[in-house]
Amino acid sequence: MENILPLVQNAGLIALALMFFGTQSRFPEAGEPAWMQGVTGLMFGFGAMLCMLLPVEIRPGVIIDARHAVIALTAPFCGPVAALIATGMAMGTRLWIGGAGAVPGAAGLAITLLTSLAFARWVQPRGAGYDMLQLVWLGLIFHANVLPVFMFPLKVALATLEEMFLPLIVVNMICVTLFGRYLNINLRRAVRETRLRREAGTDSLTGLSTRRDFELRGGEKFVQAHLTGRPLSLAVFDLDHFKTVNDTYGHAVGDAVLITFSALLTRRVRSNDLVGRYGGEEIVVLLEGAGREDALKIVNRIRLDFARHMFDGGTRHFHVTTSAGVASMTGSNANDFGELFRNADKALYKAKAQGRNRVVAAPDAGRGSRGRGAAAQSGEAPRPPGPAAVAAGRNG
Repeated sequence: MENILPLVQNAGLIALALMFFGTQSRFPEAGEPAWMQGVTGLMFGFGAMLCMLLPVEIRPGVIIDARHAVIALTAPFCGPVAALIATGMAMGTRLWIGGAGAVPGAAGLAITLLTSLAFARWVQPRGAGYDMLQLVWLGLIFHANVLPVFMFPLKVALATLEEMFLPLIVVNMICVTLFGRYLNINLRRAVRETRLRREAGTDSLTGLSTRRDFELRGGEKFVQAHLTGRPLSLAVFDLDHFKTVNDTYGHAVGDAVLITFSALLTRRVRSNDLVGRYGGEEIVVLLEGAGREDALKIVNRIRLDFARHMFDGGTRHFHVTTSAGVASMTGSNANDFGELFRNADKALYKAKAQGRNRVVAAPDAGRGSRGRGAAAQSGEAPRPPGPAAVAAGRNG
């Protein structure tokens, strides 16, 4: 009982740390930057350090506590970066405390890290988290950390194991299973919130960003470009005669045209560019680091690629073309994201007024919209017939 009480206090410290963490933060989600795992690792590292404030001293310089339970949970729930940071903090603290068990204690933490990393790598969560059987398995395997006790003379090692092993395994198993369940609740909540955010910001037909999501993220990118002075361009695409496609071939075919064009855009732009469906057949693309001339080349290449695509209308095959307006800015003279969009939209109307199937560039945002737009004519392919013309022709 004398040895159990400090370990129970350890469990209380872990519970307080995790409750604070659960209310102040959330666990890193897939794809988030490593520094987020770093912050989580610091918090779990402090939890392990707190456990060493109330140890059980088996013999002079040899202590046990629940720090291994904290480290064991870090890799499966917070990732390898967090686990490395938390383990480094715990090992440094144990070596700083010193005593005859300092080196074996630090070595035991390294073993706990390796077993938890192996568990996270090879044991897949069931559903939205680890089930109780998996947590029990984790609690059992990380007790390989007692092996460094054999760095002591054999008689001392066996006596130490006899005195420490039972209370240590009981408290650690309780900590891993109970706190693992608590972390599972947070993990499920994070997964659910991520899914809801993704669904709210994703167009259900094309998989592109919705208008609201595009405006929020586009506004952030605009501010970044304004602060750094990097070029930024916005292209607004509109499918030519799209209403005729729907009326002639049906909305299912029209949806297929939209999906194909969206997929083409996603393939042709870079991962840091932003693509969204603004409404109907209007698709917008925000090109980071692309000035006016670069944006014209990219957008015109997309226009030409799409014009070559042949669609199956059931009884006939047909082409669809697209018109686009491009507006560019420099970080020093832009007014706001809304102006950038309005200029691109005006350029789109000019492209349609000039006969469609072309790209027109607007003056840079912030310099007014009274200047003349520039049509991108270089490399323009022969204009494919519109859907109405094809519908009147022979079968494809």
